[in-house]
Amino acid sequence: MAAGYAVVRLVGGLGYAVQVAYMLTRDSLPFLDGQSLGKKALNLRAVTEDGKSLSGNWNPGIIRNISMAVPFLPLVELIIMLINNGKPSGLRRLGDQWAKTKVVTTAS
Repeated sequence: MAAGYAVVRLVGGLGYAVQVAYMLTRDSLPFLDGQSLGKKALNLRAVTEDGKSLSGNWNPGIIRNISMAVPFLPLVELIIMLINNGKPSGLRRLGDQWAKTKVVTTAS
């Protein structure tokens, strides 16, 4: 996100639009093989509940990330995850539940 803020400072509103577009679509971008930059670094990948890649699968990719754009919703998600710890839904974010996705580890 720090890089995104630097882009916003350099190019103004266009930079902000690019940052928001990346935030919403990061797990569906085909040239990143269905991983955000952070997920690539940590060998993680967001997939559908049946294990299919989100690469080029825009709808669930946007649905799972839209919750991160709504102010205070990430805090609500954290509270819900802590309440649901140990339940069948486990530690899945609301965005993952809504989009029917999950985060899995990848082979390094």
